[in-house]
Amino acid sequence: MPNHAHSLLSLASSVNLNVENFLERRWPELVAFIFPFLVYLLTLNSGGGQSGNIVGMQSSIIQMHSLNIVQSGIDLVSYHGKLYSVYAPGLGFLSLPFSLLGFMNYSLFLGYTENAAIADEIFVSICAAMTGIIVYRFCRFYCGRIPSLATSMALTLGTSVLPFAVSVFPHDVSLLFSCTAVYLVVLNARTTAQRDSTLILAGISLGIAALTEYASALFVVPLFLYILFEKKRIRRVVSALMFASFFVIIGVGLNLLYNYELFGNALVFPQMLFAYGVHFTLGIDLAEHLLFYLVSPFRGVLFLSPILILGVIGLGRMINSPSSRADAALFTALFLSIAIYYSAWQGWDGAWAYGPRFLIIGLPYLAIPISVLISKNQLNYTFLILFSLSSFTQLAGAVTGPSSPGRNDPLLFQLTSYALPNLLKGSTATLLIGTNTPFVAVLFFLSLFLVIFLSLFEIVSRPRVDERSESKTISVEYTI
Repeated sequence: MPNHAHSLLSLASSVNLNVENFLERRWPELVAFIFPFLVYLLTLNSGGGQSGNIVGMQSSIIQMHSLNIVQSGIDLVSYHGKLYSVYAPGLGFLSLPFSLLGFMNYSLFLGYTENAAIADEIFVSICAAMTGIIVYRFCRFYCGRIPSLATSMALTLGTSVLPFAVSVFPHDVSLLFSCTAVYLVVLNARTTAQRDSTLILAGISLGIAALTEYASALFVVPLFLYILFEKKRIRRVVSALMFASFFVIIGVGLNLLYNYELFGNALVFPQMLFAYGVHFTLGIDLAEHLLFYLVSPFRGVLFLSPILILGVIGLGRMINSPSSRADAALFTALFLSIAIYYSAWQGWDGAWAYGPRFLIIGLPYLAIPISVLISKNQLNYTFLILFSLSSFTQLAGAVTGPSSPGRNDPLLFQLTSYALPNLLKGSTATLLIGTNTPFVAVLFFLSLFLVIFLSLFEIVSRPRVDERSESKTISVEYTI
């Protein structure tokens, strides 16, 4: 009996030690996920976004084993008397287990479709919060834990990732899988034990991203070239083709199969049958839209998320460093490919939306270089000031709803024209407080904003170890 008790005590002591070691090593990743996720849960919207479209498709899949949407609504295409979603199919399928739980509990809470919509929102929130972990790990290539965590939270709580994580939109889901693909490719280039399986996973992940948002497919070109010209790898051509092949199987093959199931023609995409079809513009219109995407009050990433200004500066610093020049070139290519593509598209502004929702999948590559700037206690106060402005703007959009009115007006500032007026009227889109008194709405918003700011202030103020020596462990720590 004493031996048995001693064994139990030894086991408990061993488990406790393992948990302590895990928390010591992984606490920044836990914070990078848990804290934004809690903010997202508190600001979940009561439906909205593309929920009617996505939930309608999911309901048809479950009840009728069909992709035909029964109820009419927005962003639907009619083909041979049947209605189909105009969007890429990925979100509808990926979040199906979550919506199924909502459908199964139709007699509780908000009802059949509303429960499913909230379940979909939770799935989107999880994806957005998980992106925080990927960005944290990405930043660890260049600096230590504290600036990496601060940069991760700057992306998830200080950019358009936040308002579109609390409603049913595909962008944060595609963001997770596309960012994971980029991370895996760079990780494989930086580790000594390079594995083809890592590139296969990267290809599959990018394929899932393209299945969720078509534009993610643009990333395959810069990533293919990055692998092809990576100096350490001997079988560069084979590795690049392997990555691209698995992307094509998932991202292209499944999309074409979906098109064929809907229209009997693999090359006909839903968007081609919607309204006036698909049109692109070049020349002065493209240049104007690109400028609006960068600096306008309406859709400008640097105006609505001024924290990303530090990312642009950090990107320049990375380019000047031989050790990170290739990564900086990759980041630049990834962001510009998305920005230029959507600048050329007919619906560049993303319709009723709070900020540049189409650019979300490109935002990590402006955010990650921030960690380079703040890695040596430089610009900490500038970082906090810019983050507070960014988080205030984005949180207001999340609380009042990301489907903000406004089209094609580069001078429209939705924070002052929509978000703040609604807050002052007590009108929010959140499930938690809904439409309430102005006092409750403003108190809720300001309290949440202060918690976010003070939490990041605490993180940035933490003492640092030697960043250079600490960051060298990343290749071993995160090798797959």
